[in-house]
Amino acid sequence: MKESGDLFVRRVRRSFPAPAWALILASAGLSAAGAFVDARDDPPASDPPASAPRDRELVGPPAPMSPTTPRMVDKSKMSSFELIWGVFIDPEGDGSLVPDEARREVLIRLPGTPHIMSAEIGKSNAPRTAIPIRGDFEAKVRVTGTNDVGGHATTGDFPPYHGGGLIIHRDGANYLRLEIATDIHKGKHRHYSNFEYWRAGDLVFSRGVAAPTGTATLRIVRRGNEITAEFSPDGRRRHVFPILTAPLGEEVEVGLVAINSASKPLELRYSGLLIRPLEPAADIPPPAAPR
Repeated sequence: MKESGDLFVRRVRRSFPAPAWALILASAGLSAAGAFVDARDDPPASDPPASAPRDRELVGPPAPMSPTTPRMVDKSKMSSFELIWGVFIDPEGDGSLVPDEARREVLIRLPGTPHIMSAEIGKSNAPRTAIPIRGDFEAKVRVTGTNDVGGHATTGDFPPYHGGGLIIHRDGANYLRLEIATDIHKGKHRHYSNFEYWRAGDLVFSRGVAAPTGTATLRIVRRGNEITAEFSPDGRRRHVFPILTAPLGEEVEVGLVAINSASKPLELRYSGLLIRPLEPAADIPPPAAPR
């Protein structure tokens, strides 16, 4: 999620040494760099592309667990619907998860009030769904509806923004989000995919890549501690983000997330959700637990 430029620059420069904050600020800018590639060249679904760039220098040692870490969702108590879409976690109690069984989709609806997930500024009230999973996995979903952002900003930290996608969640201080989003920048709609990682409550990696529309298919693959993320606006072209080292632990929760910082209510449609375990690769160590 993009925040006001001055606030972001101040926070990054305060939190990181010069080489790191310079790289973070450069990577956070929206540009067409890292152009789309043809999806016909996609690697097998179980493996990230060998050519994906890496940003290992932006992350550090395993993250400590939050002292208020909640118990994870109990899979044995989940309904058949929840086993597919996840348990709906709605901190404010004002959102809704609406199944569309005919289209095999779900809608997430939120009012025009702040629903964000930014631990670094102490605001994490966005709704998400949760499916517990261990080890290596692949997650994929298509998100439609962010184009309809409108109204004014409901928080001083971010512009009007509608975003939705996938979240890997260890606890309230350690998580990763991949979204397709639209915000309003200088009076115009701006579409982009957003890939961000929080470690111990700090935003340690953030990259936005311009997109032609606010609709996209999003995909995450975890192998050991390595996370590969990508998005495709049309099923033909795709953008692969840098491979990220994110030691979130053996067991995490994976699901959908929805973000709204606009006064216009949000309605996003999620389709084709896939969350599946992968066989561990022989040359990749198991995920390190936060400590």
